[in-house]
Amino acid sequence: MNRGTRRAGGVAAAALMVLLLAACAGPATPLPRGEPWAARQERLRSLTAWHLSGRIGLRTELESWTLGLDWHQQGDRYRIRLSAPLGQGSAVLSGDGESVTLLSSRDPRPLHAGDAEALLRQALGWDLPVSGLRYWVLGLPAGTGEAVLELDAAGRIRRLDEAGWAIDYRRYTRAGDLDLPAKLFLTRDGLEVRIVVQQWRIGGEAAGA
Repeated sequence: MNRGTRRAGGVAAAALMVLLLAACAGPATPLPRGEPWAARQERLRSLTAWHLSGRIGLRTELESWTLGLDWHQQGDRYRIRLSAPLGQGSAVLSGDGESVTLLSSRDPRPLHAGDAEALLRQALGWDLPVSGLRYWVLGLPAGTGEAVLELDAAGRIRRLDEAGWAIDYRRYTRAGDLDLPAKLFLTRDGLEVRIVVQQWRIGGEAAGA
């Protein structure tokens, strides 16, 4: 890692600590027989509303954090809450497809931007793929460019390379009549993001992972 990259990593680490902290997975669920990828993809893309809760871990070569994750999606509208352990602070990212707002327990003044990636880059110095994550957490390619997929025997994504990110799906769980990701790892340019979903809610039905 060169000096500029290390400096950027240090700035990102300090920014996240100020934003979130200064204010103060079990065994896999047995799954039924899989469905062909084309049919599965169509069903997943038809989802317009969902909620997941769990944990997100972020790691660079210099620092690492684990935060609570609570994500509500309704069409193009979303609300993502990140919370530090023991009530030490939180941040809420909300958007509607046209603008995004970031609120933190540290600063009552909201930050605004045209998209989530730009806002997180401004606030944290990180390039986190929020628009892609909306699809990746469901086990779908985002469809914004070329994607390389590797499927498992049940027709679910096991490995996805898209937009410069490598996404490994480590575990799925059953939510209603769908198999949804319970554990996925994302890596790009020295940044690693780990997401563990403890509960999915699709159409009012909750499922634990």
